[in-house]
Amino acid sequence: MSQIIGLPLGVQLSVGSTLALILVGFYMYKQLGKESKIFLVYQLVSLLTSIATVYLALNNMRNLWVSHLYTPIQFGLLMWVFSSWQEKPNVKRLFQFLIPAFILVWAIAAIFVEHTNEFNTFSRPTESILLIIASGYTLFQVNKEKVESLFRQPSFWVGSGTLIYFTGMVILFTITNVLLRSSEDILRTVWIVNWILNVVANLLYAGAFLCQKSRA
Repeated sequence: MSQIIGLPLGVQLSVGSTLALILVGFYMYKQLGKESKIFLVYQLVSLLTSIATVYLALNNMRNLWVSHLYTPIQFGLLMWVFSSWQEKPNVKRLFQFLIPAFILVWAIAAIFVEHTNEFNTFSRPTESILLIIASGYTLFQVNKEKVESLFRQPSFWVGSGTLIYFTGMVILFTITNVLLRSSEDILRTVWIVNWILNVVANLLYAGAFLCQKSRA
């Protein structure tokens, strides 16, 4: 318990906001659409990943490999959710195609380019760019076609949270190894951005669950 209390406030808020989001999702579970239930599964995976990362760090064990394994899972679940919300068949198929395509790129990078003792500064930025495009396009469509009920659309809340988080993180994901080699203290300071953006995204994600309350 003392180790948990000693964690940076940003870590506690970030993990705590994910846990709170999951509790909201379970509370609303019966009213959630299929896409939102998949998104809830994604949040569970995200929480378990955060717990594993923190546990390893507290015990002075390498934890960057967790991020490597989490990246294709995160991309696959989020892109599947976005693909499910697409009304144009061609776009839906494109988003679904990107899942195995990215996993292949991730696997090649993991074998030949990236190392588990460093940040995955190729696959993570690539994932971010693709999710920025997917969430941005989804927001464009929901604004265009469902403006009269914008805040009642889970796609609006998930798209907004995803766009904000990955737009804010894409550059940081790219330079993490440079910062790691330069100064771990600087990296820890800059990483506060990740915690802040994760909390903001989780607040928006909660709207995706709560906006479906009227379906009861």
